[in-house]
Amino acid sequence: MNKILTLLAILFVFIGCQNEKNATTKYDKNIKINYYLRSDKSDFVTAEVYVKHEKDTIPPNIESVTLEGNTMSQSEYQDKTFLRFRLDQEISAKHYEFVLNHANQKPIKVKLIPRPIYEYTVKEGVISKSKGFTLSWKGDLVTASNETMILLITDVNGQSMSLNRIGETGKSGMFIDPVQVNYFAPGKATFYIIRKNLIKFPEEGYIKQEAEIEFYSEEMTIDIVE
Repeated sequence: MNKILTLLAILFVFIGCQNEKNATTKYDKNIKINYYLRSDKSDFVTAEVYVKHEKDTIPPNIESVTLEGNTMSQSEYQDKTFLRFRLDQEISAKHYEFVLNHANQKPIKVKLIPRPIYEYTVKEGVISKSKGFTLSWKGDLVTASNETMILLITDVNGQSMSLNRIGETGKSGMFIDPVQVNYFAPGKATFYIIRKNLIKFPEEGYIKQEAEIEFYSEEMTIDIVE
């Protein structure tokens, strides 16, 4: 009887080990994941995740996606080869961790860190069509070629234009040449800044990942002069 019990115990241990071994199976397709994160001075964030197989029209089996522990909702997308997940919610955090639970695989985890613009000013106090203007802000420098500062200006006539500066600024500020603002009508104008960062992560096994992070400043009202 003791021998039978011993054999049964060994069998149960073996089965348990096999189940644990098979919990994660080898994956023979490449998955591409695109993350989008938008934040501002408040704690409100908008996040999206797009997931697809690189060379297959059938999407991968993603059981759930969370952002800082909050479940993201799956929504319809026009390209049926993608799965799309979205979240619009207040989350107070300095960094944001996405976790994708892929069936029979280890969770896929990524942390995204926004680079805020805390305050910003126009040095001259006005936007001059003939002299340009100097923008400065409190926050990290723009130091990389994958980062862009976007100024969105709307003049008194409702005409809007975005002015982009890609890559290093040398300091927390930049000069906008008059030729770039000559389009605008004199008078009251509004503008705000978007700080955009594009990230391409190193490939890990069957996973390829890219991310776009945007931080939106508060809106400013200012005069445009000749």
